[in-house]
Amino acid sequence: LTKNLIQQSIEAGYNQFINLVAEGRSMTPEAVDKIAQGRVWAGIDAKDYGLIDHLGGFDDAVQAAANAAGLEDYAVVFYRDQPDDFAQMVAGILNSTVGLDTITPKFGESLSPLMKQALDLKGQADLLLNLNDPLNRYTVCLSCEVK
Repeated sequence: LTKNLIQQSIEAGYNQFINLVAEGRSMTPEAVDKIAQGRVWAGIDAKDYGLIDHLGGFDDAVQAAANAAGLEDYAVVFYRDQPDDFAQMVAGILNSTVGLDTITPKFGESLSPLMKQALDLKGQADLLLNLNDPLNRYTVCLSCEVK
């Protein structure tokens, strides 16, 4: 039942997307679906298929939006939520684990369970720091083995 509900939700979202693209690009939903099929297109290919008007970066998109709105004098402002208490606590823990990877036990000794957990947390933090969400928020199974 859950699998069917998830599949229906995905299909409904996909159909909504196809219809919005078709409407915005003056195409039929069938034509968009033939091109789309869940694929991601490189910019030049998307332009060739009529899915975009221009190639460019963020600044080009901002300029195009300003032009479309008839704005000559504008400023771009980025808003970020203030980190919540939990995020601040995690950041404090992660910052305090810097340098843990240089700790090695002396001959015949082993790391304490607490130190092993700290090293494991550091490894997981390193994994998260390599991800690229601008808000740095992810769902990761910390029990799963990630290489």
